[in-house]
Amino acid sequence: MLNAIIINSLGRLWTDLGDYGKAIDYHKQSLAIDEELGQMQGVSASLGNLGVIYYSIGEYETAIQSHEQHLKVARKIKDIPGQGNVLGGLGLAHLALGHMRKALHCHRQHLKLAKASGDLQGQAIATGSIANVYLTQGDLDRTLDFCGESLALSREIGYRQGGVKRVGHPRQYSFGS
Repeated sequence: MLNAIIINSLGRLWTDLGDYGKAIDYHKQSLAIDEELGQMQGVSASLGNLGVIYYSIGEYETAIQSHEQHLKVARKIKDIPGQGNVLGGLGLAHLALGHMRKALHCHRQHLKLAKASGDLQGQAIATGSIANVYLTQGDLDRTLDFCGESLALSREIGYRQGGVKRVGHPRQYSFGS
């Protein structure tokens, strides 16, 4: 198990250094070890890291596959924050592919989980992501409503990592993460 943790850490290091090929290799190695040992937390972490990397390099379909596997594991181990994070990642990947309904569905599921668990930061991120989808669709009224909600939640908890960040093309912005 320690071997898988170290290998996963090396994957994150290579991600930070921008060598996504090496990062993917290390995360796949870690995933294989954790699957063999039945270490579901490690499986979840590796799948999540792979999904983020594939999204970062524009391989959105592969990111979706990794995120969907991650979501199954997160649900199996009852990792509520992990489910929220992966739903956010799924929503972003679907948005990048122009799958607006799927993106909105994922972000709304994230919001529902965050509300049920009292996770205000998760709520701020999810409402910002919903605003992002509406902005991409050109629905400025809904964008402003969800953006305002995200900003209010962010201020309430002192969450300053939000803000507007570009995702994909100039009309796509991420308000939450």
